[in-house]
Amino acid sequence: MIEQVDMPPEMSGDLFRIAQEAVINAGRHSGARAVSISLRTVDSNIELRVTDNGHGFEDGEPLASFEPGHLGLASIRERAEILDGTLEIETSELGTKVLVLAPLGSRSL
Repeated sequence: MIEQVDMPPEMSGDLFRIAQEAVINAGRHSGARAVSISLRTVDSNIELRVTDNGHGFEDGEPLASFEPGHLGLASIRERAEILDGTLEIETSELGTKVLVLAPLGSRSL
């Protein structure tokens, strides 16, 4: 589901790259057979959610350390910070959820 949202091009570019990296990670690392992307407004924030049905991260804590195999996660984190947003990643043997919540008036604009 993608809700029509008016936002500055810089923000939409960062959100696109976050979604792109999350989808690439799902395909490359998780064995996911399905990926879902949603973009919506929540109060004065934008919420991007990418979920997959893959096997999740082996260590269960994908943001604990950024080893060479996790550079995509570092990129996602950096882009969320540029947007003054928060990043939450939940993972289990049932899949992974990447959630970014950023104010529509972020500093990158």
